[in-house]
Amino acid sequence: MVEVGTVLGVAYFTALNGQVSLNGSPVPVYDNFAPDLPSNTGDFQYIVLQNIATTPENESKCNFGVSAVMTVNIVTGFLGTGGARNSRLIGDQVLKIIIPFATSAYLDFGINLQNLNTQLQTSMELVENNGTHNVYRKVYRIKHSIIQKQTA
Repeated sequence: MVEVGTVLGVAYFTALNGQVSLNGSPVPVYDNFAPDLPSNTGDFQYIVLQNIATTPENESKCNFGVSAVMTVNIVTGFLGTGGARNSRLIGDQVLKIIIPFATSAYLDFGINLQNLNTQLQTSMELVENNGTHNVYRKVYRIKHSIIQKQTA
């Protein structure tokens, strides 16, 4: 059996890295943690891929079934005024890449894994002030139904 979390993390990073932008600038993508920013950093935005959860599902004699949920955390920060609009603009791009209308465009998890279904499980907006920046987060939990074909 393949470690689906690793495959999922690589697929997300590959799909999003360099493909999401804001005002013509690429939005960086990080795995689990973003680097600490100095307090005098201007406005910022980034995506953090984190908290992959997998649960067995739909198993048969020929296939291992897994439900895998990825948390995508979109973070935007402003020294002065700013709003959730930038996190929403980035989020819209992320959803179009990860949950396309055509199932043939679903993320590719490799030769032995098939992504049967992808759906947005939850979407949440969070606002905070970290002492220097107003920070807006758009958090998605995206669920994949995956089967792994057994090989002889």
